[in-house]
Amino acid sequence: MNRLTEFLGQFDVASTGYSEGIKWHLLTESPISTFVGYDGENYYTFFDCATAFESTWLQVATNLYKRSTIGPTGNIGLILRFEKAYRDRFATFLLELISQCRAEDDPNDLLSMILPRWFVFWDEPTPLLSPSKQVQLFGELEILSNLIMNVEDRALSTWRSPHDVNDLHDWQGERIHLEAKITSSNPRSIHISSIDQMDHTTAAHDNLCLLIVELESDPTGINLEEKVNQVREVSRQVNCLDRLNELLSLFGYLDRHGPMYNHRYIVQDILFLFIGPMTQIYTTNHLTENFDGTVKKITQIVDYQNLDVETVSEEIWHDICQQL
Repeated sequence: MNRLTEFLGQFDVASTGYSEGIKWHLLTESPISTFVGYDGENYYTFFDCATAFESTWLQVATNLYKRSTIGPTGNIGLILRFEKAYRDRFATFLLELISQCRAEDDPNDLLSMILPRWFVFWDEPTPLLSPSKQVQLFGELEILSNLIMNVEDRALSTWRSPHDVNDLHDWQGERIHLEAKITSSNPRSIHISSIDQMDHTTAAHDNLCLLIVELESDPTGINLEEKVNQVREVSRQVNCLDRLNELLSLFGYLDRHGPMYNHRYIVQDILFLFIGPMTQIYTTNHLTENFDGTVKKITQIVDYQNLDVETVSEEIWHDICQQL
């Protein structure tokens, strides 16, 4: 008997002799205390592993739901639920999740890491945003929220990131361009993806502002879904919610995947720097030789703390928005 067959048999054990409520069965061969359960219609898997409490059921894939709540051990852990007809569909996935979960892991984080690989197998409509795209969207939404509060729909009409084209800058207004860089790493640095990205002469009226959003991982912070909902509320107040939703969809954010974005951040600071010819970031103007035939792209990692960056004040937000 192979391992998958043995695992499927555990669900049979859980359902045998069912009478009411959820009947739980402890798995004997798993790295942490794990249970499978049955309530007459649905199967459950409970991971007795510390995670943030979440009392409502959230959909994480077609016919698969999760909740973080008190389980059969009396501890808070992660519970997955699916209708009994889908046992074979999810069995191999669950076996992988159980085999990789350790006592020091947050099962929600592990779930978010493993699920994307299974979306293709399950023929889910769209894969999750990559971790780097999640961080990018989180940070840009923080900027967008400030812009919307100042210039309403113009903040959305000038936002270029969702369009998936090779624009050098994230916001392109008539009199200013804004380039957003989001950092959640330590030590702090930013990635310049093109040699011309920090060339102020490529911006409208040679006016280029670099905005840096410093994020810090923190379990008391908010996740991407909550950030999206915050900005939606701001947009709703100025009657541009429909346009925001269109741009979020273009970016690749789908509401059905919102519950999967579990990583939580706090915004430590938003910094700015108006880029000029003396800014110490390389551009094409600094090159003394032309190697177009061999060098296809030049990128840079910049320690921006050695630049003259400052925290964005209300006055600076107003100044930026007046030019957007």
